[in-house]
Amino acid sequence: MDVYVARQPILNINKETVAYELLFRDGFKNAMSDKIDGYDATQSILYNSMVTIGLEKIANRKKVFVNFTGKNIKNGDVLLLPPGMVYIEILENTEPTKSLIDICKHLREKGYKFALDDFVFDPKYQPFIDLADIIKIDFIITNTEAERQKMREIIPAHVKLLAEKVETEEEYKQALSLGYEYFQGYFFADRLLFHKKLFV
Repeated sequence: MDVYVARQPILNINKETVAYELLFRDGFKNAMSDKIDGYDATQSILYNSMVTIGLEKIANRKKVFVNFTGKNIKNGDVLLLPPGMVYIEILENTEPTKSLIDICKHLREKGYKFALDDFVFDPKYQPFIDLADIIKIDFIITNTEAERQKMREIIPAHVKLLAEKVETEEEYKQALSLGYEYFQGYFFADRLLFHKKLFV
């Protein structure tokens, strides 16, 4: 049996890798299969990174971002990861129900940090914004300088912004000038796929 986990670097303003996002893969192709849903993808990442390959090997003593669906969070899957090492990355299609927000608040009390993925502002997401340490702005969806600047204006100043899907040097410099503090995307081109063969 083969197991796979990919990681994508997250860089600071000095282009230093400070964290990795862990990504589900079911082969050497650098893309997630459309045959698996977000819940199962997270389950696979957690098992492969914690049990099969080893989180320390994958993370290289850095923080990790892991995508979580509301179902993963409610099932207690977050607790498989050490709070000082992980950002709970809430997917963009997650509904901020009261029960989910209550669980997230409890996880914050335990030391977990939160990131919001592919953020598009909607008043209903305010409870998630209140929880967030980092909000990720997709530079393909938010594709003009005015829109990217607006995000920095409407999101509270204590929440750090991460520009994701940064494709060019110009986009990196623009994000930097607008006050974004973290960066992720093909421009930085340092991806690594972990593969382990198990004999069963």
